[in-house]
Amino acid sequence: MRMHLNKEAAAFGLFHLQYSALHETMVNAVLQLAKAAGDQKQQDKKRVRRSKFGASLCYLKKKVEKARASMSSVGNKGGQLPPELTNSQGALEKIEAVQEWRNARIHARVVFDPNARLVDDAGQPLVIQFRECVEQIKKAQEAMACLETDFRHIANVLRANRAKPGMDKKMQAWLRQVTGKAKPDAPKR
Repeated sequence: MRMHLNKEAAAFGLFHLQYSALHETMVNAVLQLAKAAGDQKQQDKKRVRRSKFGASLCYLKKKVEKARASMSSVGNKGGQLPPELTNSQGALEKIEAVQEWRNARIHARVVFDPNARLVDDAGQPLVIQFRECVEQIKKAQEAMACLETDFRHIANVLRANRAKPGMDKKMQAWLRQVTGKAKPDAPKR
């Protein structure tokens, strides 16, 4: 049997490279958020690094929920969450859509009739089209951009929120040392 490589097969291969890069970026985002929140243990780090795509996505969702709860409880302007945290929901939705599209094709049944073809669980044909592969690659890239930028900001906010109680004590100790008072004088009116 002679195999022919066409543009659809090539695009599907490129999609899988992008999918793999997305998975690595998700793992890094999970570890970054865990470290910023102060709940990263060595065994968790190993477990997350070895996890499959779906498990990594679950870890990421949990970390985002934890960050949302943490940022809600720390005094934000008018109770509003940073836009990066709001954007994270869109990234998670894109990741889920990419995963669903990929899994439907990877876990499809192969029917050998005059031509080999993919079918879903209901027996409906699944086609791998060049245009669809390119769209899924773009979705994955957009999600990665969010993970690499917005999630870095979220981690920084978590780090800062975690440091606030300690900073207050350090600031009070410094004020005591400089002024002899634990709190600064109220401004005169």
